[in-house]
Amino acid sequence: MRSYNINPNTRGVNGFGLQAPDYTVSVLFDATVEATITVPGTIPAGQIGMIGGIDPVGNAGQEPVGHNKYIAVFRYGTKTPGNIMVSIDAAAVVPTVNNFTQLAATLMPSAWNVKTGDVIRAISDTTDSLMSIDFYHIVE
Repeated sequence: MRSYNINPNTRGVNGFGLQAPDYTVSVLFDATVEATITVPGTIPAGQIGMIGGIDPVGNAGQEPVGHNKYIAVFRYGTKTPGNIMVSIDAAAVVPTVNNFTQLAATLMPSAWNVKTGDVIRAISDTTDSLMSIDFYHIVE
């Protein structure tokens, strides 16, 4: 029998699923405008985030020396046939017809590691496409 094993990065338990996310956002696309969200800087209660550098008088936390990290899990609606292109810190565009194009965006990714301040950008090729992002704080 396998032990009860918790994955420290995703907080999943033996592959049975994730706990409730620390932060969730959703968007309904209209097929004309790119949607953006900045990865949050807040962390869940009780967690320790990145600390700041020590200033000349010994106070910590004035200047961040790192970023809080998250796993961003993307979910897509199934009732509409839209395709959603997603990128980090670069324009998300729908590719042109009949041409392979190098883009910064990826078609409907499942999950990415992100950090505070990253800007997730997304666009859909059809109206009424739905997407949500669940953020899980990574404790290192």
